[in-house]
Amino acid sequence: MQNVPLDHDRRLVSALLSITLAPMLWFLGADLIYYIDDRQRLSFRLLTRCLGLVIPVGGLIWVRSASSREDFSNAVLAISAALVAVLLTLNQLRPPGTTMPMRTPLMVLVGLYGALPNRLARQLTPPLVYTAGIILQRIFWLTGEEGTDLPGDLLVLLFVNAVGVLMVMRRCSQEEELAALAAKAATGERAGTLR
Repeated sequence: MQNVPLDHDRRLVSALLSITLAPMLWFLGADLIYYIDDRQRLSFRLLTRCLGLVIPVGGLIWVRSASSREDFSNAVLAISAALVAVLLTLNQLRPPGTTMPMRTPLMVLVGLYGALPNRLARQLTPPLVYTAGIILQRIFWLTGEEGTDLPGDLLVLLFVNAVGVLMVMRRCSQEEELAALAAKAATGERAGTLR
């Protein structure tokens, strides 16, 4: 990953962080409607949502100012971990026993696996932690109504994670191959100029 240009990855992360702002703002309004009668829950959710808005904005600045691959990697890991913490906290701030639609966790997983490139372990850790948190919340806190499909939800989460892990492993493998080819080409050029 060291030799892959940062500009492409910066654009990808910047696009995801920019896109993240729209649902955060949308759900901020939804919280005002759904939790208007529960002032304490509303205040905690609004505070968490505001933090959820700060992360993409601060992340955009941090990612764009990263001067090295290591700085970029650290920024992406911190942004991913912060987003996961905010999203899990928002779920925990739902009333116990309510339903949690799977669409939001699935969109989050697609973003974490597909648009926040990092070294293998650093990219896999946030979505796997998020999935573990979602599974625990889905089993113990957001149990939903009778007839909700817990086994189906868990199966979908596991499938999306399996595809995500394979996708990230493939990307990392391709980056290693490209770095090796670039090093080989640079060695060949140096050998040619020495002749």
